[in-house]
Amino acid sequence: MSQTSKTVLLNKKFLIKIFKKKGVKSIRLTLSQNGDIRLTTPKWVSNRLALEFLENQLDFIKDNYHEKLPFEDNQLIGRYHRILVEPIDSSSPLKLKVTSNNLIVSLPPDYLINDPEVQTKINLKALKILKDEAENYLPQRLSQLATLIDYEYQSVKIKQLKRRWGSCDNKKNITFNFFLMNLPNELVDYVIYHELCHTKVLNHSVNFWQLLESIYPGSQKYRKMIKKFQPQI
Repeated sequence: MSQTSKTVLLNKKFLIKIFKKKGVKSIRLTLSQNGDIRLTTPKWVSNRLALEFLENQLDFIKDNYHEKLPFEDNQLIGRYHRILVEPIDSSSPLKLKVTSNNLIVSLPPDYLINDPEVQTKINLKALKILKDEAENYLPQRLSQLATLIDYEYQSVKIKQLKRRWGSCDNKKNITFNFFLMNLPNELVDYVIYHELCHTKVLNHSVNFWQLLESIYPGSQKYRKMIKKFQPQI
């Protein structure tokens, strides 16, 4: 099913992802427990009509929205970046800048870190940070571990996935979720080994779990540990 998407900010607070999908016959609004808001529409629905629908649903969104925990000063994003809040004078605009170690949030006096506009901008930068970190680390780590156990794969992609940490198809193309950068090292390796094992066994049969345990001892423990984490910030 083909789809296109865009993101809008409603009422200066609610960040909403709009998906236009082929084959969808009606407009559907969903609010998840982790704070995500998604509007799915048929292909023929214009952006103007989609925005009008959202504005008409504003009261419903306000009543049912589950707000994410806010970003805070000194909060770690991924493995290498921390949020650094620096006050600036009123003549300067709100600015966000990513360096090698920090996400610098420059706040004028009339802004607070927990303002919805600030939180939305930080969220967008944080997603970009995670993707960049993952693209720099995961392909390299995959290559190292594959060489270590003498396994082969065809390609590797980095994406934002809703539920999975990774996947492997029957052509040995591996995909990783960039939210892996929020996990401890041993769990990242667990996911990498997991997908490498799928280059040999595509299903989750007994043979698969035995193979995974043989190349990454303790995998049963890591399998339980990773269930405590969600692919989100």
